[in-house]
Amino acid sequence: MTKIIVTLGPATSTEDDLRKIKDKGVDFVRINMSHSSIDDLKRYIAMAKKVGIPFIIDTEGSQVRTGELETPTIDLEEGDEVKIFATPIIGTKTQFNLKPVHVVPQLEIGDLI
Repeated sequence: MTKIIVTLGPATSTEDDLRKIKDKGVDFVRINMSHSSIDDLKRYIAMAKKVGIPFIIDTEGSQVRTGELETPTIDLEEGDEVKIFATPIIGTKTQFNLKPVHVVPQLEIGDLI
């Protein structure tokens, strides 16, 4: 039996949105914790319970990503050295910040990443 799952996000973030989704025959809503805060999680769960639609929590967790870059992409080659920051900066080929910030203190100068 096929089930329909919809991921919650900015386009589906109100009780009215969830009611419409439920009325369209969606079986579950998915909360992606890679892109949701704990406050989002609490809000989504409360709304799903109120509307009466089951929810799934995708707990993969945050993935390490760069912060904002001055260009859409940067090309790094093996052996390139970069400075990595925990605080937000506009990143370049030689320096950028990482998110989530708790990753940075785990790195040491000279680490291969």
